[in-house]
Amino acid sequence: MRPVIGISSYGEQARWGAWDVPAVVLHRAYVDKLERAGAAVVMLPPVGDADSVEAAVARLDAVVIAGGA
Repeated sequence: MRPVIGISSYGEQARWGAWDVPAVVLHRAYVDKLERAGAAVVMLPPVGDADSVEAAVARLDAVVIAGGA
């Protein structure tokens, strides 16, 4: 079974096409490298209530704390 790895993300204003909105982002290289290593990757949002965060993290095998912009 593949390990499930959560990666922290961060909030940024994102602009593309007609959009100019707050977004949750993560550099794609984090996901690509972990998937090549055999992990199933889950992106963790930068905000959330304590119960939601606890429930999500309890299901993970590990967490990667990614850098931000």
